[in-house]
Amino acid sequence: KGTNTKNYKDGQKVMTFSSSDAAKEDGCNRIAYVGNTHNYEDGVDLTEALCKKLGYQGKIAVLIGTEGAPCHEERSEGARDVIAKYPDMEIVETAYDEDTVEKSYQLAKEFLARHEDLAGLYAVI
Repeated sequence: KGTNTKNYKDGQKVMTFSSSDAAKEDGCNRIAYVGNTHNYEDGVDLTEALCKKLGYQGKIAVLIGTEGAPCHEERSEGARDVIAKYPDMEIVETAYDEDTVEKSYQLAKEFLARHEDLAGLYAVI
């Protein structure tokens, strides 16, 4: 926020991507935003699709990109809320992969090693 404010004041044009944390009404002066503003709903919709595919039963693990990124946190919250509705479903592990393929791959292998009965993996990107 501080860097963007300085850039605006210096006359630079700023565009944001992925997480929208401010609107023009809040004093945001960016020229454009690329992404969506319904991350929680995306998490709900994607997790509902996973639950349906798994027959509303089984253990899943969740990979979340960057800790604290609003878009990632909101999508994972949607996923948790959906899983909580189904008594035969459980999130057995959650981890942050820092948006890297290498860490995602390593964490997925670890999840599978610890949970041989893992039915699904939800990646919040």
